[in-house]
Amino acid sequence: MKSKSGLGSVMEKTPIEEWLEMYGDQVVGEYPPLPAPKRESVVEDTVSLPDSDALRQEFPMADGLLDYFPNALAEIARHSKLAGDKHHPGEPLHWERKKSTDHRNKIMRHLVDSGKRDKDGNRHTTGLAWRALALLQEELEAEYGFPSPRNAKDD
Repeated sequence: MKSKSGLGSVMEKTPIEEWLEMYGDQVVGEYPPLPAPKRESVVEDTVSLPDSDALRQEFPMADGLLDYFPNALAEIARHSKLAGDKHHPGEPLHWERKKSTDHRNKIMRHLVDSGKRDKDGNRHTTGLAWRALALLQEELEAEYGFPSPRNAKDD
């Protein structure tokens, strides 16, 4: 596949250009929708990233997330464990979604107290970040049909 640049030269299409060509008529806002995941096996049910090697390069999870925020992500993981131990002692770590709702209002509560710690010594900013990730995860699932995460319990 070739595309012409503004200078008249012929260049290969980028993966995102190919994606836009395939799904451009379904664009919502500025972002093209991801294709719905295939549901052919248990393994595929947990896949949220594109199957295409080229498209997966558009999601640099190590370089663009873990390498940017290693300490913050570790703190959010710690927050998840502390909350799991508190709400589900003796059970494997999981996100019980029916008990974890109203993310927007809880984000605001943590934002008001950002820079402070709660009665148990946990940072409100960590709770805010966890809630923001939960809200984004649920929005992406609703919009693109992604499967629930492995450690989420929806029932």
